[in-house]
Amino acid sequence: RKTKLRGALWTSFARPDIARMSSARNYSYDQDPDGDGVVNPLNQWVLIGIEQGNPNLKPLRSTNFDLSFEHYAGRGGAYSAGLFYKKIENFLFRSSSSNIRDGTTGENTDPTGVLVSMPNNGKSAEVYGIELNAQQLLHWLPGVFGSLGIGGNLTLQRSKAVTGLSWHPAGYKLPLMETPETIANVQLFWERKGWEIYGAWNYQSKILSGIQDFGTDPYPQGYDFIDLTLRRTFLKKSSVQLQVRNLLDGHTYWQTVSSSQGASRAYIKNGRTISLGINLIL
Repeated sequence: RKTKLRGALWTSFARPDIARMSSARNYSYDQDPDGDGVVNPLNQWVLIGIEQGNPNLKPLRSTNFDLSFEHYAGRGGAYSAGLFYKKIENFLFRSSSSNIRDGTTGENTDPTGVLVSMPNNGKSAEVYGIELNAQQLLHWLPGVFGSLGIGGNLTLQRSKAVTGLSWHPAGYKLPLMETPETIANVQLFWERKGWEIYGAWNYQSKILSGIQDFGTDPYPQGYDFIDLTLRRTFLKKSSVQLQVRNLLDGHTYWQTVSSSQGASRAYIKNGRTISLGINLIL
């Protein structure tokens, strides 16, 4: 059929991975506590942070609802729109604390005042939004342009989470960790007589990656990049391919102290990547 309406209601269950439940610890030290630019002897290093797993993590449980409308236009056309809602219990997130706040001890507090970071279970969260998808071959265009095609998808979602942490007031809500509000992708492609050209633009908005006490929560900022691929097929099954990733040389990672862009924690820019490959099948 050309048009379909689908709906689903189901529950899901996921155990934490072994790495998050490990009791192993990683220690971070200030090797130059006096700040003179020279590494001090080992017995003068100062412990500044501990990162560890949490053997007491509980399984994540989720109730999910999806509703989608799909239409197939024939000869290279497909379109869909969908709504979704998720109710999550015991979601996983990473929190850090070394302090006593408002008379209550943080879950990760170390008696020596060292910052301890570990995964925890949140109390509950909700995620809801819409997904749009489209792909169309422009077959009605004249000549070589009839091999052009365009596609894309867009996800708009909102989330709210209650962590249950002792230093968060009752009812205090945050975005669900690692859940961007916007994800988008646009593709332009052309295929004809053994030649293929693909271009894609990808975008993701900023996310909350974890919880730290005193409101210095880490936010990786949004990013976008463009990739290009040129491929030529020969000898029926063999091909040569040229690929350019991150064409416009955008940043690959940018973390700030809060949701604004005012105070940076980390900034990484790896540059564009160009690769040439040959796949030879005789």
